Amino acid sequence: MPGRRRLAALLLAAVIGISGGVAAALIGSAETPPKKEPSASESADPTPPEGEDRLGLGVPRVDLPCDDKTYLLVGKGFGESALRPSLADWPQMKYANTRNSCDTAYPLVRGVEAKWVAYLPAFERAAEGCERRMSPEHKNDFLTRMQEGNTDSVPCPCEMQVSTLPVIGVDEELTTVSGMWIYQYQTMLSALYPELLSERSGYFDKATEDATYSLQSDFGLNPSGRVDAETWDVLRGRACRLFNW
Repeated sequence: MPGRRRLAALLLAAVIGISGGVAAALIGSAETPPKKEPSASESADPTPPEGEDRLGLGVPRVDLPCDDKTYLLVGKGFGESALRPSLADWPQMKYANTRNSCDTAYPLVRGVEAKWVAYLPAFERAAEGCERRMSPEHKNDFLTRMQEGNTDSVPCPCEMQVSTLPVIGVDEELTTVSGMWIYQYQTMLSALYPELLSERSGYFDKATEDATYSLQSDFGLNPSGRVDAETWDVLRGRACRLFNW
């Protein structure tokens, strides 16, 4: 059958005077199967030599293995321009291609997993990473554990001691750090009460206060609307199991 199609195309070219290049195109379209999109493994970069600076940032590229350590990601994006600003604050950083690294949780950029991430030296314990993460200089950064199959960044209230977690609420002063803790609290609270709290803003708004009343009432706490150690403890016991880190 392919031979008949080739003959028909050549006859058609001879009859109507099509040039050789166009005739070849006709033949090719009849016999060549459509190209398929490359798989994730095919689109990944070849494994680089240790320390290769693929993006020309002046710091090593070292892809991340599944070593069960925790890393603070201080830059994310799809090329050199996305990571370069991180160098000003973190000259000791390294960077990695997420497609060649451990299949764990990475930050999104406009809804798509970042291809490149810049990171600081590893933490042996996630709690140590959380102590660093929950500081003003890392308010926009991402803490992740190198374990295959993880889908969530590290929820710091689940890793840190309850006694170290701050009191937050509508009457507490809003600062950069308290806003970060409110966001973490909202992330956990919305996992437990998705019908009551659908958005995370970093502000202790009315929806957050109402969901806090529900949490406290449902588990026998004083419904104050303020998140104290008892409230954190109850939330941790119910919500931490809903995350995969």
